[in-house]
Amino acid sequence: GGSITHTDSTGESAVIGPNEVQRMSAGWGVRHSEVNSGEEPVHYYQIWFYPRTPCLKPSYAHSRFDRLDCENRLLPIASGSSEKAAVKMDAEATMFMSHLTKNNEVTHESESPGRVLIYLASGKLEINGNELRTKDQVRIINEPTLDIKALEDSELVLIDMPSKDTMSL
Repeated sequence: GGSITHTDSTGESAVIGPNEVQRMSAGWGVRHSEVNSGEEPVHYYQIWFYPRTPCLKPSYAHSRFDRLDCENRLLPIASGSSEKAAVKMDAEATMFMSHLTKNNEVTHESESPGRVLIYLASGKLEINGNELRTKDQVRIINEPTLDIKALEDSELVLIDMPSKDTMSL
Protein backbone atom coordinates (compact mmCIF):
# COMPACT_ATOMS: atom_id res chain seq x y z
CA GLY A 1 0.00 0.00 0.00
CA GLY A 2 0.88 3.65 0.09
CA SER A 3 2.39 5.85 -2.59
CA ILE A 4 5.15 8.37 -3.09
CA THR A 5 5.19 11.56 -5.10
CA HIS A 6 8.17 12.09 -7.41
CA THR A 7 9.15 15.54 -8.65
CA ASP A 8 12.29 16.63 -10.47
CA SER A 9 13.96 19.63 -12.03
CA THR A 10 12.87 18.63 -15.58
CA GLY A 11 9.28 19.37 -14.59
CA GLU A 12 8.27 15.71 -14.23
CA SER A 13 5.90 14.85 -11.41
CA ALA A 14 4.13 11.55 -10.73
CA VAL A 15 2.55 9.56 -7.95
CA ILE A 16 3.97 6.04 -7.78
CA GLY A 17 1.91 3.38 -6.06
CA PRO A 18 2.02 -0.38 -5.52
CA ASN A 19 3.00 -2.49 -8.55
CA GLU A 20 4.42 0.48 -10.42
CA VAL A 21 7.92 1.08 -11.67
CA GLN A 22 9.58 4.39 -12.46
CA ARG A 23 12.81 4.94 -14.37
CA MET A 24 14.57 8.26 -14.12
CA SER A 25 17.79 8.80 -16.07
CA ALA A 26 19.75 11.60 -14.46
CA GLY A 27 21.79 12.16 -17.62
CA TRP A 28 23.79 15.39 -17.42
CA GLY A 29 22.12 16.24 -14.11
CA VAL A 30 18.78 16.49 -12.39
CA ARG A 31 17.48 17.32 -8.91
CA HIS A 32 14.68 15.11 -7.65
CA SER A 33 12.70 14.16 -4.59
CA GLU A 34 10.37 11.38 -3.50
CA VAL A 35 7.95 12.16 -0.70
CA ASN A 36 5.36 10.03 1.05
CA SER A 37 2.55 12.56 1.04
CA GLY A 38 0.03 10.15 2.55
CA GLU A 39 -0.37 8.59 5.95
CA GLU A 40 0.19 4.96 4.94
CA PRO A 41 3.79 3.64 5.21
CA VAL A 42 5.56 3.09 1.89
CA HIS A 43 8.17 0.46 0.99
CA TYR A 44 9.95 1.05 -2.32
CA TYR A 45 13.28 0.29 -3.98
CA GLN A 46 15.54 3.03 -5.32
CA ILE A 47 18.37 1.43 -7.27
CA TRP A 48 21.02 3.24 -9.30
CA PHE A 49 22.71 1.72 -12.37
CA TYR A 50 25.65 3.06 -14.36
CA PRO A 51 24.36 4.03 -17.81
CA ARG A 52 25.78 2.64 -21.05
CA THR A 53 25.94 6.18 -22.43
CA PRO A 54 27.00 8.99 -20.08
CA CYS A 55 25.63 12.55 -20.15
CA LEU A 56 22.39 11.93 -22.04
CA LYS A 57 19.45 14.29 -21.62
CA PRO A 58 17.59 13.50 -18.38
CA SER A 59 14.54 11.32 -19.05
CA TYR A 60 11.72 9.59 -17.26
CA ALA A 61 9.41 6.55 -17.72
CA HIS A 62 6.64 5.19 -15.52
CA SER A 63 4.62 1.99 -15.91
CA ARG A 64 2.25 -0.21 -13.95
CA PHE A 65 2.31 -3.99 -13.86
CA ASP A 66 -0.27 -6.44 -12.56
CA ARG A 67 0.80 -8.27 -9.40
CA LEU A 68 -0.52 -11.50 -10.94
CA ASP A 69 2.00 -11.09 -13.78
CA CYS A 70 4.84 -11.79 -11.34
CA GLU A 71 3.14 -14.59 -9.41
CA ASN A 72 5.32 -17.71 -9.58
CA ARG A 73 7.50 -16.24 -12.32
CA LEU A 74 10.24 -13.65 -12.75
CA LEU A 75 8.73 -10.56 -14.38
CA PRO A 76 11.20 -8.11 -16.00
CA ILE A 77 10.15 -4.67 -14.75
CA ALA A 78 13.15 -2.60 -15.92
CA SER A 79 15.79 -3.54 -18.45
CA GLY A 80 18.45 -2.40 -20.85
CA SER A 81 18.06 -5.58 -22.91
CA SER A 82 14.65 -7.23 -22.40
CA GLU A 83 11.97 -5.91 -24.76
CA LYS A 84 9.34 -7.39 -22.43
CA ALA A 85 10.26 -5.14 -19.48
CA ALA A 86 7.77 -2.61 -18.14
CA VAL A 87 10.30 0.20 -18.63
CA LYS A 88 13.47 0.46 -20.71
CA MET A 89 16.73 1.81 -19.35
CA ASP A 90 20.16 2.55 -20.79
CA ALA A 91 22.08 0.12 -18.56
CA GLU A 92 23.53 -3.37 -18.70
CA ALA A 93 21.00 -4.83 -16.27
CA THR A 94 17.55 -6.36 -15.98
CA MET A 95 15.49 -6.07 -12.80
CA PHE A 96 12.84 -8.71 -12.07
CA MET A 97 10.05 -8.96 -9.48
CA SER A 98 8.51 -12.21 -8.28
CA HIS A 99 5.83 -13.26 -5.83
CA LEU A 100 6.40 -16.96 -5.23
CA THR A 101 3.80 -18.97 -3.37
CA LYS A 102 4.95 -21.71 -1.00
CA ASN A 103 6.60 -24.71 -2.72
CA ASN A 104 6.67 -23.04 -6.15
CA GLU A 105 9.93 -22.70 -8.06
CA VAL A 106 11.43 -20.55 -10.80
CA THR A 107 14.71 -20.91 -12.63
CA HIS A 108 16.76 -17.93 -13.73
CA GLU A 109 19.19 -18.41 -16.61
CA SER A 110 21.64 -15.54 -17.01
CA GLU A 111 22.22 -14.43 -20.60
CA SER A 112 25.93 -14.46 -19.85
CA PRO A 113 27.37 -15.48 -16.49
CA GLY A 114 27.98 -12.30 -14.59
CA ARG A 115 26.53 -10.77 -11.46
CA VAL A 116 23.13 -11.35 -9.87
CA LEU A 117 21.73 -9.66 -6.78
CA ILE A 118 18.66 -11.06 -5.03
CA TYR A 119 16.84 -9.20 -2.26
CA LEU A 120 14.16 -11.10 -0.34
CA ALA A 121 11.55 -8.57 0.79
CA SER A 122 9.48 -11.21 2.58
CA GLY A 123 9.30 -14.96 3.02
CA LYS A 124 11.86 -17.73 2.88
CA LEU A 125 13.66 -19.09 -0.21
CA GLU A 126 16.11 -21.76 -1.18
CA ILE A 127 18.49 -20.74 -3.97
CA ASN A 128 20.72 -23.49 -5.33
CA GLY A 129 20.50 -25.19 -1.94
CA ASN A 130 21.13 -22.06 0.17
CA GLU A 131 18.41 -20.60 2.40
CA LEU A 132 17.43 -16.93 2.48
CA ARG A 133 15.06 -15.29 4.96
CA THR A 134 13.13 -12.02 4.94
CA LYS A 135 15.39 -8.97 4.33
CA ASP A 136 18.35 -11.14 3.26
CA GLN A 137 20.24 -10.37 0.10
CA VAL A 138 22.67 -12.46 -1.83
CA ARG A 139 25.20 -11.46 -4.48
CA ILE A 140 26.09 -14.21 -6.92
CA ILE A 141 29.00 -14.18 -9.37
CA ASN A 142 29.40 -16.44 -12.42
CA GLU A 143 26.51 -18.80 -11.63
CA PRO A 144 24.59 -19.18 -14.92
CA THR A 145 21.57 -21.10 -13.51
CA LEU A 146 19.69 -20.22 -10.32
CA ASP A 147 17.00 -22.56 -9.01
CA ILE A 148 14.78 -20.55 -6.66
CA LYS A 149 12.22 -22.35 -4.48
CA ALA A 150 9.77 -20.71 -2.09
CA LEU A 151 9.82 -22.40 1.31
CA GLU A 152 6.96 -20.05 2.23
CA ASP A 153 5.12 -17.29 0.36
CA SER A 154 7.88 -14.90 -0.75
CA GLU A 155 8.46 -11.60 -2.54
CA LEU A 156 11.82 -10.98 -4.17
CA VAL A 157 13.74 -8.66 -6.46
CA LEU A 158 16.38 -10.15 -8.76
CA ILE A 159 18.85 -7.99 -10.67
CA ASP A 160 20.90 -9.59 -13.44
CA MET A 161 23.97 -7.64 -14.57
CA PRO A 162 25.89 -9.54 -17.26
CA SER A 163 29.41 -8.18 -17.19
CA LYS A 164 33.02 -8.88 -17.96
CA ASP A 165 33.93 -7.09 -14.71
CA THR A 166 32.53 -9.48 -12.09
CA MET A 167 34.45 -7.91 -9.21
CA SER A 168 32.37 -4.72 -8.79
CA LEU A 169 28.99 -6.02 -7.61
